[in-house]
Parts: sequence; C-alpha cells; structure tokens
Amino acid sequence: MSDQVKKIDDGGPAFARASAEHSMGGNYEQDGMSLRDWFASQADIPWNAVIETLSIKGIEMPTVKQMAEYRALMKYAEADAMIAARKGGAA
Repeated sequence: MSDQVKKIDDGGPAFARASAEHSMGGNYEQDGMSLRDWFASQADIPWNAVIETLSIKGIEMPTVKQMAEYRALMKYAEADAMIAARKGGAA
C-alpha cells in the first residue's frame, strides 16, 4: 500500500468569488463549499433505496446511523461521478 493518500478531486469552489472581493474588507479567507460538496448535497438518494440496499447486504434492521452513513457514501459517489463527467471521463 502506498504511503501517499490519493487527494479527492473536489471540483473547486462551488460558489467562486471574483478576486476583487478580497479587497473589499471582510473575511474572505475561506472559499466555502466545494463543488463536490454541492453535488453531494443535491444528489437524490431515496431513503427506501438505502434501506433496500442495506437489506441486500445482510443488514435487515439498519440503525439510523448506518442508513445515514451509507446514504452519505452514495451521495459522494454520485458527486465524484458528476465531477468526472464534467471532465469527460465518466465511466
């Protein structure tokens, strides 16, 4: 296994600001939400699909935590696919 961790392509800032905003005063040190986070927040992963998928995986009575964690993983998987598609590399 490699000692280096692969950096996740987050797609850059979702709501980029013009560079002129940095000189208007105020706190502009944080770029805010990444495009990856934005895509994940917009991904439509229905709860019933999460429950059915976990059931297929052998978890018949998943906890709320298990469902939320699995749903988050699926949302980020969709976000990563969307970023890849934007770059013409969707598989």
